[in-house]
Amino acid sequence: MGFIIQLSMRGGHGIHDRGTRRTCGGECSDDPLRYYERRGLLHPSGRSPAGYRIYNEESLKRLRLIRRAKEIGFTLEEIRGLLDLNIGSAAACTRVKEQAERKLSDVEDKMKALGSVKKVLKELIKACDRRRPTEECPILKTIEEENLESAKKGRR
Repeated sequence: MGFIIQLSMRGGHGIHDRGTRRTCGGECSDDPLRYYERRGLLHPSGRSPAGYRIYNEESLKRLRLIRRAKEIGFTLEEIRGLLDLNIGSAAACTRVKEQAERKLSDVEDKMKALGSVKKVLKELIKACDRRRPTEECPILKTIEEENLESAKKGRR
């Protein structure tokens, strides 16, 4: 069940881990939230009388930052670094920019590697121009050869 943004009788807002009013956009489940808690990225502001965790508006903002940073490729450790920065200072903005530049470089490296994979797959598909028994399949033969070469080099 998703976490709940629930209006309390006292006028405050909080995310509760049980309830039925309004979910966190349908995008929050209790597993990631508890995981983020265990990793020290998210902290409940307290507990309800029934013992449920309560997350305040600041926690919701933090959760959104975590989710959005993950969507653009930041790891949880990188996100921890972003959360730990003092956002109010100019120096922190520079450090955030540096982290974003490193992430962009990582993404570009991955795109280059994926381009190589794409090229190999296109070549393999082109080589497989007719139906053959699987023992004659050029795709499987190439994959088997690559695995044998990797094993010989000590890589798996």
